[in-house]
Amino acid sequence: MKTGDLIRKYRKAKGMTQKELAKAAGYSTHTTIVKIEQNEIDLPTSKLGVLANVLGVLPSDLIGDENTPEQLSEREEEVISLFRGMSEERQDAFLKFLESQSDHNQ
Repeated sequence: MKTGDLIRKYRKAKGMTQKELAKAAGYSTHTTIVKIEQNEIDLPTSKLGVLANVLGVLPSDLIGDENTPEQLSEREEEVISLFRGMSEERQDAFLKFLESQSDHNQ
């Protein structure tokens, strides 16, 4: 994902609007945030730490990489969250169930 995509992801996860993020980061308008999120302009290095702090992430979390695999969907993240809350025994049973349901086994 690119930096703009990551900023959008973390902003939405925090429930912030572009205007709220712009204000918290010291921008006079939200236009710059829009352009950064659309990957039209690069995030200035001077704002990397500021945005990371506002979004509650590390600056390195905002550094995009086009070679990074696509992010998980909300549904995939939900499955992972539920899986992590299971005992090891239930995780094993769940994995066996998924394998039996997979289209790859046909």
